[in-house]
Amino acid sequence: VFNRPIEVSARELGFPLSDATQIYCIPSVSAYIGGDIVAGALAARLDTAEDTVLFLDIGTNGEMILSRQGRMYACSCAAGPALEGMNISCGMRAEGGAVEHVSFAGGKAHLAVINGQPPRGLCGSGILETVSQGVAEKIISSSGRLCKDSPLIDTDENGKRRIVLDREQGLFVTQGDVRQVQLCKGAILSGILTLLQRLELKEEEVDRVVVGGQFGKHLDPASLIGAGLVPRCLEKKITYIGNSSMTGAKMYLLSQEERLHAREIARKISYVELSVSPGYERLFTQCLRFESGHQAEI
Repeated sequence: VFNRPIEVSARELGFPLSDATQIYCIPSVSAYIGGDIVAGALAARLDTAEDTVLFLDIGTNGEMILSRQGRMYACSCAAGPALEGMNISCGMRAEGGAVEHVSFAGGKAHLAVINGQPPRGLCGSGILETVSQGVAEKIISSSGRLCKDSPLIDTDENGKRRIVLDREQGLFVTQGDVRQVQLCKGAILSGILTLLQRLELKEEEVDRVVVGGQFGKHLDPASLIGAGLVPRCLEKKITYIGNSSMTGAKMYLLSQEERLHAREIARKISYVELSVSPGYERLFTQCLRFESGHQAEI
C-alpha cells in the first residue's frame, strides 16, 4: 500500500501515550523487502561500504541485499519456517531444553542443550547442524535422502528412515525434516546466486557476508556452509551483526539524520523478483542438491 516513511501521532493510532509521542514507520523497498531490512541495511552501513557485502536476514522469508560499492540489489525468498523450528517433527523455539548444537562422533549424536536442561526438541540451529553433520558424514545423500547403512539411522514404526539424536528422549530427525531444510537451502542459495548474476559477480568476489537477526548469532558458519545455504568459498568471510533490524530502528528513532539516511537507502535499493528472473526455476532445482549446490550456475 505504501513504501514511503510515515510519521503519525501515537494518539491517532490508539496508543495510550503522551500527545507528543510520534510513531515513525521506516520506508520499505517493496512488498517483500520491508522496513526491517532497510533498518538492517542502515545498521550495516551497506550503502557506504567500499567493498562487496552480502547481507542476509534468515527467517521464514529469507531477505538479502548484495551491495557493491554502494550499488544495492535485494531479493526475498520463501525459505520457510524450518530454521525457526517450525514444520519440524521435534522442532521448538530456542528456549530451555532446545538442542542448539549437534555433532556426530563414534556412531552417536552429541547434543548441546540450551540452559543444560534435558533435551525436549530442536531449535533452528540444531536442525541445521544435524543436516550439516549428516551431509558431512554421508548419511544424507546429495539428493537429500537418508542412507540406511549407518548406526545413526533407524526406521520408525512405518518403516521410514530417521536420524537418531536421543532415543530415550524420543528425538529424531525425519526424512521430512531434511526436506524442509532442503527447500530452505534451495531458496536462500538460489537467491544469493541470482543477485550475484545481476551484479555480474563471482562467488569469490564477495568480500564479506553479514548475517543479521537473532537467529544468526546461534549459527556456526560451518553449518551454513555444510548445509549448503551459503557458497563454500565464503565460509571465512561470515560475520554476525546481531539484531540489525532493532539496531536500525533505534538509530532511525533517535536521529533525524539517520531518518534521512534510511530514506536514501530505501530509494537506492533495486528489488529483484526471483520468480521472473531468467533461468531461476532451473537454478533453484540445482540448489536443492547438498553436495554441489554452491556450484550451481544460471
